[in-house]
Amino acid sequence: MTKQHFGRLYLQHRYRIEERFLPNAFDLRFRYFLSANIALSNKELIDKTIYLSLYNELFELLKKMRLIEIAFMERWAISLIRNLNLN
Repeated sequence: MTKQHFGRLYLQHRYRIEERFLPNAFDLRFRYFLSANIALSNKELIDKTIYLSLYNELFELLKKMRLIEIAFMERWAISLIRNLNLN
């Protein structure tokens, strides 16, 4: 997992390779997750900041170590969140 910060924008990247054992099959799947949090009410993500959260996750099925687009899937989400420190 890697993280980046550019002003009000906070990015997070996650990369995975999964082994999937299915009936009569074995697959490898590559997953890439990108998350972006954008501070709206403050210049950075501190306590009580309202921010916009966006993320997307891509899935690719690997066959013979080549990406094939047949099994391409995506997940998107958008949220408006208030950062609360409950400690």
